[in-house]
Amino acid sequence: MSDGRERNGRFGQGNRANPNGRPRVGSTVNAIIMREMTAPLTVTENSKRKRISKLAASAKQIANQGASGDFKAAKLSMDLALKAESNAATVAAPLPLTKDDRAIVERFIARLNLTQITEKNNDDHA
Repeated sequence: MSDGRERNGRFGQGNRANPNGRPRVGSTVNAIIMREMTAPLTVTENSKRKRISKLAASAKQIANQGASGDFKAAKLSMDLALKAESNAATVAAPLPLTKDDRAIVERFIARLNLTQITEKNNDDHA
């Protein structure tokens, strides 16, 4: 056969279907950092061993050092806490309804009210 296969359909010795192999996943700096920061780490806390991410371990160390009086660690932990708090607050803000959205909501509420009135009348007659 001309495609490098033997008569039984298998590839011949030394001939592979995918000579270059599976392409590697591109690794960006951000992907590498995130993979390493989310990698598990075994820590001992209160005489108990548990697995947490390296990011969580770093945050614990910074917070503990700041609480013990290290000024730089305290400032860093406060800055990180304020940043995390502001990110959480900005995500939770709902988007305002447009004029078209309000019209749709008003029609829906009117239809819902009409359905409830109809069901109430049917229950009264039953």
